[in-house]
Amino acid sequence: LPVFCLPGNHDEPGLMVDLVGCDGFQYGGTAEFGAWGAVFIDTHVPGRPEGRVEPNELTRLELALQAFGDRPVLVCLHHPPLPVGSELLAVVERYPAVRVVLGGHVHQAFERRHGHMLVLATPSTCAQFTPLTEHCVMDLRPPGYRWLELLPDGQVRTDVRWLQDWEVADRPPDDRF
Repeated sequence: LPVFCLPGNHDEPGLMVDLVGCDGFQYGGTAEFGAWGAVFIDTHVPGRPEGRVEPNELTRLELALQAFGDRPVLVCLHHPPLPVGSELLAVVERYPAVRVVLGGHVHQAFERRHGHMLVLATPSTCAQFTPLTEHCVMDLRPPGYRWLELLPDGQVRTDVRWLQDWEVADRPPDDRF
């Protein structure tokens, strides 16, 4: 299966481009999966934990959405666009074909309907943060991942899976101490 890569806040985009330039791997860009189109957005800010969608990425997104037309579209990015109402949402809200926006960064599973689209976050393949806490509180949940099935009619099936037989010897450090 193809692997699509986006930089997170701990990554080095230049190094990623060098390392994933082989068969089966793609860094950013766009892709097609049967009836679906996909756009991969770079939100990396060098040396910072927060993300930002630069104007050139918003332009690239707009052009890709125009090119995909009425096809169902999956938009993927590391930093989720909710709840801050990022500029990315202002673009994708104008395109009813955008069915799903998929992000990471929050180290927890998240699913919410936003207008005509489903906004999803995937858990971390490392440590999890406890949902609905004001400060960073590490969770004892194991590493996890989200799978997606993009159906030809524009619907999506998705679920989160957690690694089995995973033991946390001690809670990782967090903002509480």
